[in-house]
Amino acid sequence: KSNSFCTLLALPMRAFVLCSVLVIALIADAVVAALVHQEHTLRDAEPVARVCTQCTIFTDCQDVLTLSAARDTARARNFTNCPTATVTVLRDVEVTETLQLTQAVRGTQWTANGTAAIIGGVRLNASGWTEVSPSERCDRGLPRTPTGTTLLRYSLTDVNLTSAGFGKYHNGGLGQCVQTRAELVIAGVPMTVARYPNAPLMPGEPWMQWSHVSEVGKASSVDDGLVDCPTNDAADARRWALDNGGRNCRLSSTATASTLEAHQFAVSDMPADVAARIAATPLSELQQGWAHGFWAFDWADNYIQLANATVGGPKGANLTISYNPKTPPVYRMVPKARFYVTNLKSELDQPGEYWFDEAANAVYLVVDDSDTSYDPRVQQTIVTTTSGSVIEVTEAATNIQIEGLTILGSRGGGISVRGAGTLNITIADVTIQTTGLGAIGIDGGASASTVTGSNIRFAGCRAVSVSGGDSATLASGGLVVANNVIERYARWTRTYNPGVSFGGVGAVVTANAIGHAPHNGLQGGGNNHLFARNALHNLCYEVRDSGSFYVGRSWVHRGMVLQDNTFTDIVAIEPTFLGSDSVQAIYLDDQQSGVTVVNNTCSNVHVCMLIGGGRDNTISGNRCGSFQKECIAFDDRGLNWQRAMCTGDGLLVQQLHQVHYQSPPYSTEYPRIVNTLSDRPCTPVGNAFVDNYCCGCNQTRPFMSVAASTVQAWGSSESGTIYDC
Repeated sequence: KSNSFCTLLALPMRAFVLCSVLVIALIADAVVAALVHQEHTLRDAEPVARVCTQCTIFTDCQDVLTLSAARDTARARNFTNCPTATVTVLRDVEVTETLQLTQAVRGTQWTANGTAAIIGGVRLNASGWTEVSPSERCDRGLPRTPTGTTLLRYSLTDVNLTSAGFGKYHNGGLGQCVQTRAELVIAGVPMTVARYPNAPLMPGEPWMQWSHVSEVGKASSVDDGLVDCPTNDAADARRWALDNGGRNCRLSSTATASTLEAHQFAVSDMPADVAARIAATPLSELQQGWAHGFWAFDWADNYIQLANATVGGPKGANLTISYNPKTPPVYRMVPKARFYVTNLKSELDQPGEYWFDEAANAVYLVVDDSDTSYDPRVQQTIVTTTSGSVIEVTEAATNIQIEGLTILGSRGGGISVRGAGTLNITIADVTIQTTGLGAIGIDGGASASTVTGSNIRFAGCRAVSVSGGDSATLASGGLVVANNVIERYARWTRTYNPGVSFGGVGAVVTANAIGHAPHNGLQGGGNNHLFARNALHNLCYEVRDSGSFYVGRSWVHRGMVLQDNTFTDIVAIEPTFLGSDSVQAIYLDDQQSGVTVVNNTCSNVHVCMLIGGGRDNTISGNRCGSFQKECIAFDDRGLNWQRAMCTGDGLLVQQLHQVHYQSPPYSTEYPRIVNTLSDRPCTPVGNAFVDNYCCGCNQTRPFMSVAASTVQAWGSSESGTIYDC
């Protein structure tokens, strides 16, 4: 990345050469802009959609130029004679604002002609990309790219996109999905923002690469806006954050005497040339950079904004980084924490990496000269711009079908269904790719709706979220997620952003393939959910103390059934250092109770199940194939380090009183909940481990983490375990 050859431009006639280059560049830019404008003008004159109304004696079709016009045409129909309408998207169409579907367009079907896509951004024409010359590279302070690569530039002014449309980076707390930054997407795949260390463009697992904190600064005396965590215990901190919408809280600092100031940390494993390059970055550009890391635990990540960087540091460190105190690390920062720095022009050095020049309204991209798979001069390329969901179904809309659509790109989400009275919404056979936030969300009172047969890739956070029903009455929300392929999500926020997030009552999640993600596959809470015949694979590879299926911290969220699912390759393969060294296929955390786990299969997992001190769980007919530690981990945390949660006015006790647990519907739906506080409340009683298979069990890989006598002493039972399998 050395810029030393740029000194050649100091030869005589430098001014003449630069002037000539500038004139040629201006002429070229003008020609390119004219071509781009002409192409957009021709494209915008073509019909976007066809609206056909099926009436009592005839069908009437009308072509329109925008999706909003299609909606308005469907809305204007006579509902008495024409109760239904079909809107067919005819070609790829760019949208910059959310398409809102309300009760006024009830009874409509939205579909597509072939592969036509709704694009939540702007397309960049192949002719608009120009190669960056050596002189331009030097003048703009751009790094030299490796041999066999080319640095390209696109003026986003040509597509009416300015820095206001790029969005911002945000700090975020545990699991919070807050990044709405524009992205460069080529051939449907999000490219990588310039970063160090580099990461592969199309990831396998692991795909993140990391630097590590070698020393942290003194405890802060600056008000960073955080509250202290309830205790200094990691489990309590996680519980508090999840129960408070992911809010960040502050654990006590573990820093020892340090020569570093507050809001500083040192790095020792960064090459000297990289450290020097980052430290030499002009402050205005450096402060556009962020560090994304697992700062205190290997199950909690967020972003901190860079404030300054200097070469060197204590104990041989080669870089000291200062960060903005208003963007604190989640919980705290400790040595060995892993991170990478991103959005730095100086690190634009690998094919697939890009950087937005906000001052010049341009984007730079490195391409591989020998591979056109992600070359924007060959492949379809977009910049995501839509900040909300591409489609929002709301305001008591009913009987709307969204089938066969493709949604490509969005700074925000894909499809959102919400609002009391919104019901009978079908999302089927859709493809949603590369959203900044979630792909599909159904919540806020919506009911009787389904997501089926769809392909969801590259969601920035959780892929699908469903929450409906009434926890007070245990009335089901009637939400179904079935037969979908969900993969490579949680790109922006790595933890607590699952393939399917669930809440409320009565969700049905069946026959989905969920995989290739750093943390959870299924995660949430609620009552009477069914999870059946799902295939979860290649999950939790970047974390510790986590589960591919994760629920926790409740005596009242009962009635969940986990049946006939497969869990494959649920192991941490990224080197981790912070937190309990355990990854579970199925994790009933922090005294979670009343869950039925039956006929599931684990293969190549660290631990098949962890039952964390809960009550009245039924574990039956499950098959532990290849596992590394034990088939089932079982503990009594409520009797020791987590006693405060289940006594006095602890969280679990509060939950019981909030739902009036000794009265219907809870007392009749879950009879065993009635005696919770009178029958050894902190003891893991009533768990039944029946007829499970433990294939390959031995002394180092036992069936359970505790002896059968201990299980019995806790008021639970274990019987019929089969070892010959």
